[in-house]
This record gives sequence, structure tokens and C-alpha cells, in this order.
Amino acid sequence: MALEFASHEVDKDLGALKIINPCMYERINDRLDWLEDDHKDPRVRRHRLHCPKLWLIRVPAPDSDDYAILWETDGETTVVHYIGPDVFRSR
Repeated sequence: MALEFASHEVDKDLGALKIINPCMYERINDRLDWLEDDHKDPRVRRHRLHCPKLWLIRVPAPDSDDYAILWETDGETTVVHYIGPDVFRSR
């Protein structure tokens, strides 16, 4: 399945993370691999936002803030809308 970024900013933020926090970059890439391999994989469908209707993948970090990936699919293409700090978790 094709995996696309919704904006250049998402791709740019991921590239910056590779320099700033290589460990988190690898963790996120692992999740993106799962998503690209099978968007129906339960590991990428644990959390669902209802407004807007997007899936949320949480990426825990042992030594920094957790990250999140927001995505959706039309069945043919998976679009990643956000990769960044997990601001979606209620504190």
C-alpha cells in the first residue's frame, strides 16, 4: 500500500527528528513500516480519533516525550497527517 505524507511539513519534521533524536526516529520508522505493510494491522489501529476521523499510533519514548502519528486511509493510499509530540493524550 502506498504511504504518503499529507504535507511537506510532516516529511520535514520526520527528517529533522533523525538528527535531533535518532532513537525516536527509528521507533517512528518502525511504526510507519507496520502501517505501510498493512494498514489493518491491530498495532496501528489501537486508538481512533472521532473528529476528525483519524487513526492514532502512539510511539512511547523512554527518555523523552512520547510521539504520535495521525493517519487515515482510503483503502489504496495511507496518508500520514501528523508526526510529533503526543498532545492527544489526556494528562
